[in-house]
Amino acid sequence: MAGPTRGDRKPSPKKSDCEKAEKQNQDTRNDLKEKTEDKQVVGYDDDGAGTTVSTAIVLGEGGETYTAHNNNKALDKLSSLTQGGDMDDRRAGKSSLECSDPPYTHPSPCCQKSGHAEARIMDQIGSAAKGASIVLNIDWQPKTDPPSKAPCPTCHAMLCYAQEECDMKISICDVDNTPVPLSDFCPSDSNSSRDLKNRLDNPHLFS
Repeated sequence: MAGPTRGDRKPSPKKSDCEKAEKQNQDTRNDLKEKTEDKQVVGYDDDGAGTTVSTAIVLGEGGETYTAHNNNKALDKLSSLTQGGDMDDRRAGKSSLECSDPPYTHPSPCCQKSGHAEARIMDQIGSAAKGASIVLNIDWQPKTDPPSKAPCPTCHAMLCYAQEECDMKISICDVDNTPVPLSDFCPSDSNSSRDLKNRLDNPHLFS
């Protein structure tokens, strides 16, 4: 299987890339609903609440598509899901993003943080994708708050590391499936995480 596209030329993300990734998220949720009623996998009342499904597309010839769920139980239902890092590495906080000295490490609680959908994807992609162009579509369905297209602050920090230290060109899809450059919201902190969430979930405020 071909690895992620590398090199100096970074393809520009398109709305169609976001739409493709969104369809992959929804297809994954539908496939899981057909296989299990476990609320930790399909959410409450089958609406997905309390779960995240995310898809990343590495753009360019030979690029891959990665889809991940935030719960390990989903891996038992769909073998196509991205697993992320080895469990021993996850317990130790080790990540496969090793583009600096020291490399990126998952914060405590390591198993929980490295088990987030976007963290699984980035650990699967790893430093081998240095220089790649990536589109990420996040389908976060919180238990009580409205759905969101934004990563949590921890995953935001991991994505900024990949953007800045691994020279990846990362775009995140907003609710209108418009790719938003992550570079506008790095480095990560409480303010940039808030601004990123507002931009992704309320694009009408920025038009």
